[in-house]
Amino acid sequence: MGAKWNKWKHYQVMKEEEALLNYLPETQLLTEQSLWELMNKYNHVIIKPRQGVLGRGITQVSFIGKDLYEIHAENRKITLTSREEVYNNLNDLKKLLHYKPYIVQQKIPLATIDDCPFDLRVMVQRKKNSATWVVTGKLAKVAAKGFFITNVAQNILPVEEAIQHSSLCQIHLQIQDLLSHIDRSALLAATQLETFYPKYRTIGFDIGLDQKGKVWIIEANFKSMISMFDLLKDKTMYQTIKSYEEG
Repeated sequence: MGAKWNKWKHYQVMKEEEALLNYLPETQLLTEQSLWELMNKYNHVIIKPRQGVLGRGITQVSFIGKDLYEIHAENRKITLTSREEVYNNLNDLKKLLHYKPYIVQQKIPLATIDDCPFDLRVMVQRKKNSATWVVTGKLAKVAAKGFFITNVAQNILPVEEAIQHSSLCQIHLQIQDLLSHIDRSALLAATQLETFYPKYRTIGFDIGLDQKGKVWIIEANFKSMISMFDLLKDKTMYQTIKSYEEG
């Protein structure tokens, strides 16, 4: 897999832009030391293959008290009783999937809809021979019951509708201001990534909103499935994205 799949490299590139630092979950290459450093800071982390696709191998590790740890992969959970057990379990996962190395990332406490976390896919594109990046579409992906990531989505919604029906409605956000903030962060990230990946014209960002409405750039995808936009009733964004891909 080439650089366009490399989540660690994308993070390093984005981190070089000071204005993006506040949007990026803390991320390190996975070692035993980095795992426990981030666990000690956050109590919950996400482990994922540096070059994984389609959500394969993504695992959540949580400290649940009294020397107990929970590993959550897909919709399965196991409880372990020591740090050694946790790290050995993760090494077994790495061997199973043949992905090396992994990264460990601060877990963002995502806003929820009916207790299911959701995140956003934001498409940023530019036309051939154009330097101007444009947000051509965004939607919300709601995780299926029992899953913590949205690669297995039970629902695809317009972003505004998702926010209105989510846990964020309790904190009375100005939705239009939030949507503008999401767009600005995605455009800033695209501009920064372009400095290292100048030939790409389409980037799909996975963006999280935490339970306080803060915007987080979880990862960038240079090979982004646009078919999910065709699942929306309004096909305008899907048609716009396709037109940018073609020209």
